[in-house]
Amino acid sequence: MSEKLTPKQEKFCQEMSKLGNQRLAYQNSYSAKNMSEKSIDREASVLMKNPKVTQRLKELSEEIKSKNIADAVEIQTMLTKILRGEESEECVAVEGTGDGCSEARIVTKQVTPKDRIKACETLAKMRGYFDLTIKIDNAPTIVDDIK
Repeated sequence: MSEKLTPKQEKFCQEMSKLGNQRLAYQNSYSAKNMSEKSIDREASVLMKNPKVTQRLKELSEEIKSKNIADAVEIQTMLTKILRGEESEECVAVEGTGDGCSEARIVTKQVTPKDRIKACETLAKMRGYFDLTIKIDNAPTIVDDIK
């Protein structure tokens, strides 16, 4: 921590980082049983504007972005390998031995077309290819002042 927070402020930051909800984070960190939702929201907003709290939330956000969590590039790379058929999966194959018994062994097989299509869809969504909203920036403003 760069600057010292009170234990309740630290708890609020931890809860906010975990839940992403100001009201719940405040309720879990402070005595809010006799407070209205409006009061809780107001107090949580005040906390969120505290420079020490915002700094701590930034620090927690950076901690979350660890190497243990896949980032967007890693996810897109894996999805691309799946859709190109470059990934395979292990599965158990059970075969009869002819004497009424079964034998199980692990085999490697290609990813199914269904999984490849799903990877395509997921990648397209991540890349925004399905977003058909029209964004108008710098559009001329039409003023109709003729009466």
